[in-house]
Amino acid sequence: MVRFVILCLGRSGSSHLQSLLDSHPDITCFGEVFSDRAPADGPGFINSQYKDEGAYFEHLVETCEVPVMGFKLPMNSIKAHPKSARLVAGDPAMRVIRLSRPNLLAQLISRRLQNTTRISHSLQGGYAGATVHIDVDWALRALELMERDEETLDGLANSHPCHRILYEELGDQGRVGDVQRFLGVEPAELRSWFEKLRQRPLHETVENWDELVATLRDTRFGHFAVEAL
Repeated sequence: MVRFVILCLGRSGSSHLQSLLDSHPDITCFGEVFSDRAPADGPGFINSQYKDEGAYFEHLVETCEVPVMGFKLPMNSIKAHPKSARLVAGDPAMRVIRLSRPNLLAQLISRRLQNTTRISHSLQGGYAGATVHIDVDWALRALELMERDEETLDGLANSHPCHRILYEELGDQGRVGDVQRFLGVEPAELRSWFEKLRQRPLHETVENWDELVATLRDTRFGHFAVEAL
């Protein structure tokens, strides 16, 4: 059986990618099985009788009757359960889909919108006209942490067969077809339960956009604000 993992930060479109891949007849793709917030009625390490992440993962493998099986492993799950990263590191044949969002500022604002609205995905509704205020000092610290977390995930991915895809490419059938071929299956027409939540541009979403841009302008993160326009 081909095993794979989606490595990413939160708010990178991973639920959409997981849903797409899980719709393929030859793939089972679980969600955040190592999240401490896994739904009580679904797969999840915290809902199981297992005490070891590796043993739980092998249990998931045994439940699958398809040739390809994988799961999402965002950075917050790794921080909650460090052994989940070690089970990836200990299996050099495990294939890694390295999903990322090139604009970390947009990703950060998506996180704040999620925290403000309590809406994680489109099945729960939409953001409508929601706006957020971004503390500029917090934003700098958060962007630095996100940058370090991306480097950590890259380090974990580099010792594995790895396919990289960007958040912006998830709507590109050709790029999603490349992911399927990377996993060793014939590309099929996939479907997802999820849609993009934020429709408004960032400068209309952030209440103190001008202040945020001015703070970031002379930092290495300044280009994110320019690219967001």
